Parts: sequence; structure tokens; C-alpha cells
Amino acid sequence: MDRGLASDAGQDEVAEDLRQFGEFEAAVDYEAGQDEQSDQFLIEPENCDAVQAFVLVSSQFRDGAFRYEGVAAGLAMAGIKKTKIKKLFPKLRLMEAGARERLASDYRDVIGRAKQEARAEAQDTT
Repeated sequence: MDRGLASDAGQDEVAEDLRQFGEFEAAVDYEAGQDEQSDQFLIEPENCDAVQAFVLVSSQFRDGAFRYEGVAAGLAMAGIKKTKIKKLFPKLRLMEAGARERLASDYRDVIGRAKQEARAEAQDTT
């Protein structure tokens, strides 16, 4: 049985579904788009299925990459048909690449701050 994902759900239902995932909490606002002053962001309707699928199998994202066997199993266990999974897969790969890029950026920031702190500490001890 195909759950239909977001294509069958209204805006409020999609937002509520996403909120249920805790750390991936998202408030979806189709009318306002991205608001820099809030945590809300726009998910284009044609991407809702991919976002929900990504959140659904996010536990399979480890060390900067998906465990694809876990992704396929998770989506299948959620009742998503193989034909739908095949259509979602390219978008999931794009989201995976974006997540990997963000993790790398965050890692570089953390390393940069640690180096600055180490240099400052070394100067303080000299």
C-alpha cells in the first residue's frame, strides 16, 4: 500500500508529520517562503515526497552517506512502492550530497575554532 507521502496531505498535515521527527523538526509554510527571522522554510510541493522520505530514513545516514540497503528497506517497510522509490531516489541523492556538504562545512568550522583556541592558548602560556 502506497502511503502517498506528502502529495496526498495538506499543508498542515505535512508540517505536523515533519514535526513528529523531533531533531528534523520543520514548519512548512507554502505561502511565506523562507523567513530569515524564523525556523520556517519553504518546501516546494514537488519536493515534499523526497523530504518526507529523507526524514523517514534519516537514521540510515551515517558518516556522511546513506546506507542504501537500509534506505530501501525503510522506505519499503513504510509501504512506499518500488516505482515511487525509484522516482524519489535521485532527489534523495541530492539531499544526501547537501547534507554531506553541510556536515563538512560544520566540521571545518569546528576545526577552525579549535585551531584558533589552541593558538590563543599557546600565546597565553608564552
